[in-house]
Amino acid sequence: MKLALRLLLGLAALLVLAVIALAIALPRLAQRPEVRDEIARAALERTGRELRFGELDAGILPPRLIVASPELIAREGEAPLRADRISLSLALLPLLAGRIGVDTVTLEGADLTFARTPNGFELPVQIAAAETPEAESSVDLTVGEVRVSDSRVALADRIAVPETVWQLEDVAARASGSLTGRITFDAEAKLASGGELAASGKLDDGELGLQVKLAGFALAAAKAYFPEDAAGAGEADFELDLSGPTDALAGPLSGNLDAAQLDFGDSFRKPAGETLRITGTLALRGDDIALEDGSLALRDLETPLAVTMADKTSATLAGGSLELAGWDAILPALEGLGLTGKLSFERLAVGMDPLSLRGTIGLDEVALPLAEGQNAVVSMKLEGSGDAIRGSGPLTIGGQKIELALGVTRLSRDMQLTLNARAKDLDSGAVATAFGAPKDSLSGPLDLDAKLAAPLGGEAALVDALSGPLTLEIAPGRMPGVSLFRNAIDALGGVASAAALFGKQGAGSTLEKFYEDEFESLGGTFTLGGGKATTDDLALLYRDYRVDLTGDVALADTALDLEGTLTIYEAIDQAIAGAATTGEAATAAPTPRAVKRELPLAHVGGTANAPSVSISPKAALAFTTAYLGGGKLREKLDESVPGAGDVLDALGGFLGGKKKEESE
Repeated sequence: MKLALRLLLGLAALLVLAVIALAIALPRLAQRPEVRDEIARAALERTGRELRFGELDAGILPPRLIVASPELIAREGEAPLRADRISLSLALLPLLAGRIGVDTVTLEGADLTFARTPNGFELPVQIAAAETPEAESSVDLTVGEVRVSDSRVALADRIAVPETVWQLEDVAARASGSLTGRITFDAEAKLASGGELAASGKLDDGELGLQVKLAGFALAAAKAYFPEDAAGAGEADFELDLSGPTDALAGPLSGNLDAAQLDFGDSFRKPAGETLRITGTLALRGDDIALEDGSLALRDLETPLAVTMADKTSATLAGGSLELAGWDAILPALEGLGLTGKLSFERLAVGMDPLSLRGTIGLDEVALPLAEGQNAVVSMKLEGSGDAIRGSGPLTIGGQKIELALGVTRLSRDMQLTLNARAKDLDSGAVATAFGAPKDSLSGPLDLDAKLAAPLGGEAALVDALSGPLTLEIAPGRMPGVSLFRNAIDALGGVASAAALFGKQGAGSTLEKFYEDEFESLGGTFTLGGGKATTDDLALLYRDYRVDLTGDVALADTALDLEGTLTIYEAIDQAIAGAATTGEAATAAPTPRAVKRELPLAHVGGTANAPSVSISPKAALAFTTAYLGGGKLREKLDESVPGAGDVLDALGGFLGGKKKEESE
């Protein structure tokens, strides 16, 4: 017991003596010119760069040298390396021998620059292996550990285009090992652009192991890593664990981009708050980046995923399904369509620059809203062939089946929707109601043939964007309450020169029986564009007359802007002639359509369900002249329009003289 006590007292005495020796020797060592020279020489030998520093001070517990304001002078093409101060923790035994051996270096307030280049990662300074000295040095800079606090680090990515520099602030880091051998490290920092970084790992003979957590990362700073004309905003969280040669790293990656906003132009957009999560194996091979064995969760879609980012960006989705409602916020091509229904795929290869698509897409009861409570519903498979996707299948509108060939073309630029539809014997009333017409406003079997197209992703509504030819025919059919002949007679009654003959042809008149709303055929060819259908051959054939029209029909509300000709046949001609001579319709049975007489229609307006007709005074006078041969009606005409009788006589030979003789 006494022996142990004596040993402890002896060790304590030695320790006291060592501290006293340090207190005396260390300040003297720090002030020795050869020590400053040795530190500068060792730095030049290892880095090839001149070291400058201010005061060289000493501390006792632990023994250390403190270098104020050190700076490795940058050569051309090199980044500066400086710090507010460096603390060198010293080994005890070399100190007792009058030499300086450095165990730990602590950098405070340092400015460091790392770089990613085609040749790998570059450290802030290249450390050369120590040469065997000719004479024993009083300074040994073989460092076992480096610590960094309250510092700033720049990470220059010289592979990115444009070159991108990531600025890290409030850096706290530790690295241990040999600068020319195996190094382990850990670090924490804040990104000046937004986000917090935590990293750890090891570097051994060109092999890097790296674990990184990045929280609240600001995507706007990563512009260089997006395809051209694409951008990101908002925040994202990432975790990755990479290993391998510094120019071929690979390992697990997970990313949460729920708070991110992504914009890939007309092909893809993700608003902040929409689910987007990615997992997989990240592979960095030179300039190329790939995600292998991954998975994607986007909105309600979950699918295996593989991504390659090289000269062009591409992704492969191995299979999945989604409900289309709400996807117009993510896929600009669907914007404004209001689609619902299910979309599925088995394997889909998507190119991003330019946009291309290969694979099969299934549409299951996909509905496009039409009128209130009405939809156009389609089920089919679409095949992607690169710059286009196409398919065919049944389209249901108002319970009517239409064969439809559907396509989306020019995926890489100004996407275009194509619709080719053909059908026979459709219920025209059901189709018209689906597009917003009043119920029972139209009936009859409908044949149609359409080849339409519309740009996708624009601001215009689909009905305004559609363009192309449309041919339709209804035979026979009916539009309840609609009679263009009656509209024409009413228009004649409103013209002074024709009022005497046609002013009282309403209910109970001799012409009332011709005001029928059933037609033998209605049809024509239309060219759609700008929200309207333009025609030059719309024809409505009734039993006793025919109407030929040209002009425009608005698609949204069927507003009419037409002009044309009303052609009456024998029965109406005789009825008008009888009214003109006796005031009563002729009673003899006419020969159907044996006589034709034309009345120009200056304008047909209103809507398809409530048309209105305008007739020019000149046309009304000419038409009336053909029937008025004199007598009481001629006197009435003179009373209505003073001097009209003389005009009538003048027009008699020019417009109707010959027909008058034939009639007589």
